[in-house]
Amino acid sequence: MLELNKEYTYKEICSVLGWKESTGNQKIKQIKEIESSYEFFHPENKKTHKPKKSYIFTKQLKEPVIVDKRKNNGAENLFPEEDFEYLFKCMLQRGTWLDFWHQRGQMDEVYVSQSIIYITFLGRNLYALIDGIRYVRLNKDDKPDYLNAMYVFRNICMDAAKSNTVTRICKKMHYKKNVMPKGILRYENSKCKHTVPDNELLQTYQTRMGELLQEYRVSSELQAIQRGCYFDILVELRIWFEEELEKYGVKRYNLITIKDMSEIEEFIPEKEKTEELQKKMLCVVVESIIKSGRNRCTEAKTYKTKLKPEEKILLGYYLTDLLKETELIKDYAGQVVEIFKIVREQYPDVNDFIEEMKKKRKAAMDIYTRKFGPLVLDCAGDGCTWDWGQEPLPWE
Repeated sequence: MLELNKEYTYKEICSVLGWKESTGNQKIKQIKEIESSYEFFHPENKKTHKPKKSYIFTKQLKEPVIVDKRKNNGAENLFPEEDFEYLFKCMLQRGTWLDFWHQRGQMDEVYVSQSIIYITFLGRNLYALIDGIRYVRLNKDDKPDYLNAMYVFRNICMDAAKSNTVTRICKKMHYKKNVMPKGILRYENSKCKHTVPDNELLQTYQTRMGELLQEYRVSSELQAIQRGCYFDILVELRIWFEEELEKYGVKRYNLITIKDMSEIEEFIPEKEKTEELQKKMLCVVVESIIKSGRNRCTEAKTYKTKLKPEEKILLGYYLTDLLKETELIKDYAGQVVEIFKIVREQYPDVNDFIEEMKKKRKAAMDIYTRKFGPLVLDCAGDGCTWDWGQEPLPWE
């Protein structure tokens, strides 16, 4: 039972009443039930002198009762809403730290980049992860080939990360699906790197972005990411603003408006909990990527881009690289091995391609070793030692 004349947050109310913390329409329904069951007021925030979202109840009018008919009480099967809410607060707080939020005066607006979203929720920069994969772009005649495997892999990774982060943020904030509001931050001038909002530049930014996409012969920003030219476009975009409009450090962000920032300001993240939830979310995303990769290799349904047998094998190698980069190889290696097994059974001739790739890899590593030294232990000398550790140092 809720005590009168005592302050309660929404979380505390749910705990006392035995309700599941929710978002969206279910949360609205719960709040309406509470507000119709009690006379109340919102206490004042001592810092901002604005009403807080918490409640102090002064009189009970009826017993608060609500029936949650949703499956699993609305909780996400793989990553519960309360865990998502925790990382969402971490993301907002990180946004206020990185972008000089306290100096701008726009106290209800938080600008967060796509990278910050992925770093906060996954503990990793997704763009750096997929750019770090060792892609095969040439065939046995050293001509461009097998690019579809790279494009499909990048697309799978982006879709999995986006559906578990951006899509859920949009749902939580009642935005259109996968469409977060945008805003512009730039430096005050060429010498001062404090950021200031300049959302009037957004239309100019979008127009110039469209022109650069055409110059790079890609149809969208997503395709630019898939083909590895997106960051080159961003660099050109910044240079254009500096040279043409004398606007420095122009960057487009996701713009999130929060009615009451006191909860974010007072939020204290715990390092161990944050890292634990980031790994949990990363596992959810990686599992989704592996599942999509398996579907592409087994042709579980009809896809617009059909992969050749060799490209299916390469997709398996890219998945393996991803597991190594995310340090999840021990957890999911068996699932990727199963994909290799399926492809080999479907296309026996693909074994020749695998052996060919192994030979090319060894040849390339031998060339690198002769020029710069060993990459890995099996490239070291006959004594299995790192020879460069016994040679004169560069300044010697």
